[in-house]
Amino acid sequence: MSLLGFAPPPNAEKSGSILGFNGLRGLSVVLVYLNHKCGLQFYSGSVGVWIFFILSGFLIIGELNRQRRKVETAASRPAAEIVTFWVKRATRIFPAYYALLAILFLTRGYFQHAGPDLGFRYHVVYLSNYWIGSVIGGTAGPFGVLWTLSVEQQFYVIAPFLFILLPLERHFVTCMCVVALGLVGHFLMYSSGFNHTAIHTLSPWNFSLIAFGGAITILHLHRQGWAPNGNGTFACLLIVAFALCSNGEIYDAPSYLSPVIDAAIGLCLVALVWWVRANQESVVVQALEWKPLEHLGKISYGFYLVHNFIPNPLGKALTLYGGMSVPNSVKISAGAAVGFVISYAVAHASWKYFESPILRSRRGLTKFFLQYLPDSPSQDVPRTELK
Repeated sequence: MSLLGFAPPPNAEKSGSILGFNGLRGLSVVLVYLNHKCGLQFYSGSVGVWIFFILSGFLIIGELNRQRRKVETAASRPAAEIVTFWVKRATRIFPAYYALLAILFLTRGYFQHAGPDLGFRYHVVYLSNYWIGSVIGGTAGPFGVLWTLSVEQQFYVIAPFLFILLPLERHFVTCMCVVALGLVGHFLMYSSGFNHTAIHTLSPWNFSLIAFGGAITILHLHRQGWAPNGNGTFACLLIVAFALCSNGEIYDAPSYLSPVIDAAIGLCLVALVWWVRANQESVVVQALEWKPLEHLGKISYGFYLVHNFIPNPLGKALTLYGGMSVPNSVKISAGAAVGFVISYAVAHASWKYFESPILRSRRGLTKFFLQYLPDSPSQDVPRTELK
């Protein structure tokens, strides 16, 4: 079949078996944490978020590609696959997210320092990115972390229609069209004078990164010889990405250069994710499988949700109760360290006692909803790996 006619091989690997991806998630959430809690500047926060987007595109569009193959081989129907997709996404995302929103709403008085309007009506319907980028147009305090979840959820609403209903041979082209349109939109937002917050949260470039992840998973399934290989390639990618992300002059570059820099960093990250997928036996991937890092990646969703709502536990305590005159740098670093441990513990408990039990029910929930589809044939719901 031609390059644009991608039909996944029957033995395509499950997304959950890809080594190194949880490690990448773990590193990404650390970058975001350092940006939020220690004021780490440059592209640290963006890089962490963008890797999450690319990984989501790689895994989810790959899954949708396999679901479409089932439709084309008459093993299932589009409606059944769309329902299956939404049940899986809902059981993974909704419980922890809405539990957090309920807790935040009950304790909203504590967060009034972030502004009189905390945007709950937008958060509930996954429009946090619109609230931050357009309604308030600026800082949103700890609630600022929610915009990325809105971007991903907006993608999840549209994605099954694009990839389960469209023929397989159009999947790669669809991904690359989204990439191109998002990049054009990103340039237009910069040239039109949108502020940094609006561009960061509302730019279609965010969807481009998700689509780019989908494009490379399709390429990997069918053109593995094209994948970047070798430790030298990895080292070059890492050096280029670090140089772009850590250079203060680049970070403060004129606005007309900013979209070019964003695109360059994004391409490096896409290549990095693809390299990890294509080099599963490498020492780098084995390092990413380090158990503490891998587990942080596994619970990264819960960690990301809660970390910004946990205040610095040492800031005032050392002064008020210890009678100590503490340098600000110590307050920030020590507080961030303790806050990290607290966030990790909360995320671990959420995963073990709340999220995982719900995920184990998704098979039964999928069967429950499928039985109400008109003329739905009786069929087992296949087990798939968790994202």
